[in-house]
Amino acid sequence: MQQTEHHATIKVFLQRLQKTRDYIRRKVSLFFYDRTRQPTATVRKQIVFVRWDAKLGDTIVTSWLFREIRKHDPSLQLVVIAPESFKSMFLNDMGADRVIVSPKRVNFADIRRIAKAVGPAEYVMHMAEHLKPTDVYLLSKLDSNYVVGLDDEVKGINIKAGARTKNQHFADKVAVLMHHMGISDFDQSYIVPFDSVAQARTDAWWPDRPVIAFNPIGRGHARQFSLKTATAVLDHILNATKADVLILIDPARRAFAESIKQQVNQSHRVMLAPADKSAHTLGDLFSCVRRSQAMVSVDTATVHIATGLGKPVFGFYNPQQNDQDFSFVNWSPHSEHSVSQLAKRVNPQVVDAIDINEFKVLFTQFVKDYGLNPTP
Repeated sequence: MQQTEHHATIKVFLQRLQKTRDYIRRKVSLFFYDRTRQPTATVRKQIVFVRWDAKLGDTIVTSWLFREIRKHDPSLQLVVIAPESFKSMFLNDMGADRVIVSPKRVNFADIRRIAKAVGPAEYVMHMAEHLKPTDVYLLSKLDSNYVVGLDDEVKGINIKAGARTKNQHFADKVAVLMHHMGISDFDQSYIVPFDSVAQARTDAWWPDRPVIAFNPIGRGHARQFSLKTATAVLDHILNATKADVLILIDPARRAFAESIKQQVNQSHRVMLAPADKSAHTLGDLFSCVRRSQAMVSVDTATVHIATGLGKPVFGFYNPQQNDQDFSFVNWSPHSEHSVSQLAKRVNPQVVDAIDINEFKVLFTQFVKDYGLNPTP
């Protein structure tokens, strides 16, 4: 017992130390590199999107910008700073003109190379809520008239959207760019890539029965179900509907998905994608969601993929923790065809703290509302 408490104390101390270190680094970077940006009259026909964080959910939620800006002015060059793994998606599905590839861990030399490759631009959009030193340095090196961002403390951001969009969904936050460009009529429906090869691969093993997708794992411990909770949720999905269930999960967590399947009462109605690595590309993920009737998921990218495909979504989220926490407001399903359940307040906060009885009531109604093959 004493050893456990000792480890917990050390963990809290290290977390505070890391937070202090990050705070000092940010202040230093702001002092040396952050400067007020002065727009010029020069016409620069480029809009640059900083997406080097490689977050799939954010990419889907902001995807509509590419299509709508293109409608407004086809002559604008749309440039994205992103990792190699996202290059094809931005070029072939979102409609970007160029992708400047960034490494997973950028250093200042990488940033200078990236800024040179980008060249002058009219707008840069960087929507991280709290910029890191590398982000601040990047903005100092990019030659642009305007920078749109949520971090209002940064002087280099001259279209400040933080306080202005405080209680808005992230899909609405990024609309600040459209408004500044004088565009008032736009379609915010998401772009979800279609990969014909991956779709054919999925169709080859997909059953000839209705399927509901279930994702129990999000990024970080706070957005993950335990085996017990995942099993309880899945058991009720199977009881409430005649549809089969596909557990959507990262291949690295396949053993966890198999454990969930073994624990439920009707395991013959539960599927996993083939174990072959070739069946676990982003294209395969999009294909699986496209074929599913609905999505049941913790707070992660699959919520937004399903929303973009017009699927009914049942999402699990953590409640707001403090005045700076807007996770649910930002990332809840941006859809009329959705239901969200908030976990109970616990410390530390985890989505695993949902009330199962509350879920049963909400999900049973969800099935009826959207005609998802309810059981008698």
